[in-house]
Amino acid sequence: RQSSMTENRSTRGAMTVMFVGLLAVAAAAVAEAPSCNWDLALFGVLLAFSIFSDLTAVSTESKVKVSGSFLALVIAMVFLGGTPAALIGVVTILVGWFRWRDEPHYLVNNVLTYALFPLVGGVLFRLVLEETGITQDDSSFYLLVFALFQVSLALNFIFTAGYRAYVERVSFSSQLAVLPPVLPSEF
Repeated sequence: RQSSMTENRSTRGAMTVMFVGLLAVAAAAVAEAPSCNWDLALFGVLLAFSIFSDLTAVSTESKVKVSGSFLALVIAMVFLGGTPAALIGVVTILVGWFRWRDEPHYLVNNVLTYALFPLVGGVLFRLVLEETGITQDDSSFYLLVFALFQVSLALNFIFTAGYRAYVERVSFSSQLAVLPPVLPSEF
């Protein structure tokens, strides 16, 4: 009984931190929004692809859901920017919740994660392009896209597996065995 009370208290504390994080991400997204490409047709296609991918995701034995939504987010980061990509991520997680019905604290963590890593990735990608002068015509553009994919994948893993390790009171390194290699996930 004592461990259940401690777990509830630590989960509530984590939820408070995550809500503050969501407010900070929302403020950053609003500030970054004017510098984004708001191509509504591309946004709609990527949003539909992301939602469809999440709703048709495959759940593994270790509670990991594998979908193609990550691909839509990376494409959105590259061609639209951080704020549209974060918006796609958040809507995808919220719609997907109706299928998966995760516990509220996992839902909040997934919303924060799928808002944060696309926003950060999109902003960093744009800043690197601006600072280096790299364009889509340069071969280094595609290396940069690959680097963006890897950094975003790492951020996704850190936030989802890190939170899971915190809630389940296991080591972060034990979560390495939970995820399939090179595939994004949400819990």
